[in-house]
Amino acid sequence: MKITVIVPTYLRPSDLSNCLESLKCQTRPLDEVLVIVRDTDSKTWEFLDNFDRQGLPIQTQTVTKPGVIAAMNQGLKVATGDIICFTDDDATPYPDWSAKIETHFLENPQVAGVGGRDRVYHGTELESGEQERVGKLLWFGKVIGNHHLGVGTAREVDILKGVNMSYRRTVIANSQFDERLKGSGAQVHFEIGFCLNLKKGGWKLIYDPDILVNHYVAQRFDEDQRNQFNFLAFTNAVHNETLALLDNLSTPRQVIFLLWSILIGTKKSFGLLQFFRFFPQESTLAIQKLQASWLGRWQGLRTYQNSKKINKEINKMQLETTIKPYIEGKEFKELIRMKIEQKGSVQDRMDLVENLVTGKRVIHVGCLDHLPIVAEKMKSDRWFHGRLTKVAETCLGVDINQEGIKWLQEKYQIDNIIYGDLESGTPIPEICSQKWDFIVFGEILEHVNNPVNFLHQLVIKYQSSLDKIILTVPNAFRAGNIKGAFQNTEIINTDHRYWFSPYTIWKIIEQAGLELEDMYMCQFTPTQGFQKLIKNIILQRYPLMAEDIVVICKIK
Repeated sequence: MKITVIVPTYLRPSDLSNCLESLKCQTRPLDEVLVIVRDTDSKTWEFLDNFDRQGLPIQTQTVTKPGVIAAMNQGLKVATGDIICFTDDDATPYPDWSAKIETHFLENPQVAGVGGRDRVYHGTELESGEQERVGKLLWFGKVIGNHHLGVGTAREVDILKGVNMSYRRTVIANSQFDERLKGSGAQVHFEIGFCLNLKKGGWKLIYDPDILVNHYVAQRFDEDQRNQFNFLAFTNAVHNETLALLDNLSTPRQVIFLLWSILIGTKKSFGLLQFFRFFPQESTLAIQKLQASWLGRWQGLRTYQNSKKINKEINKMQLETTIKPYIEGKEFKELIRMKIEQKGSVQDRMDLVENLVTGKRVIHVGCLDHLPIVAEKMKSDRWFHGRLTKVAETCLGVDINQEGIKWLQEKYQIDNIIYGDLESGTPIPEICSQKWDFIVFGEILEHVNNPVNFLHQLVIKYQSSLDKIILTVPNAFRAGNIKGAFQNTEIINTDHRYWFSPYTIWKIIEQAGLELEDMYMCQFTPTQGFQKLIKNIILQRYPLMAEDIVVICKIK
C-alpha cells in the first residue's frame, strides 16, 4: 500500500523541522509527504527552501484560507496514497508509526481509520495518566477523548484524534472535513463529525495505543490559546462539538444530548450542574464559561438548522414586470404603486448572503464595521466578514481603515483584509488581477455620497474581474421607522445619508449600468425566542416591514 502523510503547518518552522526529521526515520518509508502551508507564512516557506529533503518525498501545497480544515482538505484533494495519515507540525511520530498503521489496514478491509496515542508534553514534562476508555461517544452525546492517555490492546472506537490518525483513501475519497466549523486556526473537534460519519457507514475505526507520536503542544496563532480561557475560542469549540453531534445523532438522541448539555455538561462545556460545581473556585470565570457554552450550543444548533435548509428555495421577492419601463426611464408617472410579494419567512441577511456565497470567490468591501464593536460581534458570531470567510472558497476583505486592519492582524491574526479605497481613481490590483464570483457591499451604499456614481465607477474599473454584486441596504419602510413615525421620532445611524425602498434601489442599480437579478426583504437584527416568533408571523404577512433589502445584480 502507498502511504501519504499530510502535515498542516503555520508559523512553527522549528516544530515542523522536528516533525519532518521524525518522518525521515520511519522504518516503513513513506511514499508521499504533503506539507500544507499558508501563502502568507514566509517563515515556513523560508525554512522549507533550506530543509534537507533527502530521504523524504516532500511536496508542498499552498492555502490562502485560514484554519486547519482548509489545509487538511487541500491535502485530501491532492493525496495519492492508499492510506492517508495526518499528524501535527508539533508532533514527532515514532519510527514504527507508519508500519503499525499499515498493518491494521492490511489485516482488515473493513477498517476505514486507524489512530493511536499522542504522548503530550508540556515543555519537557510528559502528561501522566492511563485510561482504558478512549475515543467513545456515549448514548446521551458525551464525547470521551483520552487519546493521549490510552493503554491496553488495539480496539474499535468511535473517534480518532487529529494529531495521530489515518484513513483508507477509497473510503474517504468523496469526503472532506467540515468547513462549517468555527475558528480561525485550530477549529477544534473537526475529527468528531468526520469519524462519526464513517461509523454511520458501517466502517471500523481502530485505536492502537502502541501507535505513538510525541506531541509537544506548541503555541497557536489564533484565539484558541489552549489552556488560557478565551470566550470566542470556548464558544467556537462548543459550537463545533454541537454541530458534529447533531449531524450524527438520531432525533431522540439529539433531544437528550441538548438537554444533558444545557443542564449538566462537562468541565470543558458547562451546563448548569458544572457551573454550580466550579463557581466556588472560579467565580466570574465560571459565569463566562457557562455563557460561552450556552452560546456555543445555540450557535451549533442554528448552524445545523440552517444547513438543513440550505438546499431549499430561498424566498425572494416577486417583482412586477410592469414596473421595468419606469425603472429604465422609458415611461413616467407622477405616482405609481409597486406591489411587494415575498412568500415564506423573511431571512436573516447574513444567513442569506452566506448561502449565496458558499464555495465562491468573494470580495467583501467595508468589512471592518465600527472597531469598538468588532470584538463583540465576533463573540456572538455576528461579524459579517468572519462568517463569509468561513463559507467562501476565498474571501478578500477591502477596507479604508488601515488602523483597524493592523489591529485585527495583531490581535486575531486575521490576514485576509487589505487596504483599498474603491472611490479613488486607481483600481485595486488584488481585485483586478483575479476573477471573482461576488463582490459584497454590506450596509455600505447608505454611507456613500453618490450611490449611482459609486456603482457606475465600480463597473468601469472592475467589470472584467467581477461576475455579480450583492448589496444590502437599510429599508425605509422597516417596522422601526413606522413605529418611530407614530412617535414623531427618527431613529438613524449618524453616518447614513439615505434610506432605500425596493423601487429606489432598483432604480439606482439600473442607472449605474447594472441589471437586477434578485431582491430579498431580510432582517438585520437577530432576535430569539418569543420575540422572533412574533416577528416572523408579522413579516410573513408584511415583508415590506423588514429591516433590510438585499439585491443581487450583474453587469450588463
